[in-house]
Amino acid sequence: MSIFAVYGGSFDPPHNGHTNALNLIMDQEFFDGVIVVPAGGNPFKELVTLQSDREKIVSKWVHGVAEELGAEKIKTNHWIYNQKNLILDLESLHLNEISIFQTIERLNECKLTDDLVIVIGSDLVEEVPKWQFADRLMSDYCFTVIPRGGFQRVFPANFRELPLKLTNFEPSQISSTIINNKSL
Repeated sequence: MSIFAVYGGSFDPPHNGHTNALNLIMDQEFFDGVIVVPAGGNPFKELVTLQSDREKIVSKWVHGVAEELGAEKIKTNHWIYNQKNLILDLESLHLNEISIFQTIERLNECKLTDDLVIVIGSDLVEEVPKWQFADRLMSDYCFTVIPRGGFQRVFPANFRELPLKLTNFEPSQISSTIINNKSL
């Protein structure tokens, strides 16, 4: 049975916190791969960068992470590192998907893996019940939570978490929102 992590977000812009989280996910023994999914939109915040520019920025970022890891390129936006898949999925941008539920359903239809686990930062745990089809997401999928500096790990009652091994992981204090607010 294979398990892939779905690491989604606006990545507007990607930063060291995203890179550290991606490396942490790739280091987890129980994941056979990671699918990086830049969101087509976010109903909870306004995106700063144009969608076409975000595709270029996120692609450059993921390609850079793959290169730093020394991952072997299999095809465009797909690498292998330590027998694990690293896949950049840009369909959510092209389809304007703003719901993680839409994205997860689409990825399941692709039959890449037996099971998908949703990766979120601890700053988003309290927001999950507000998501579209939240009850179904929480009943049908496990979540993996990346620690984020300054945020409590308070989970909804029906939240299922696949815990991470956090050896030498430093939670990030930075966020794309902070970066964008500083540049205004």
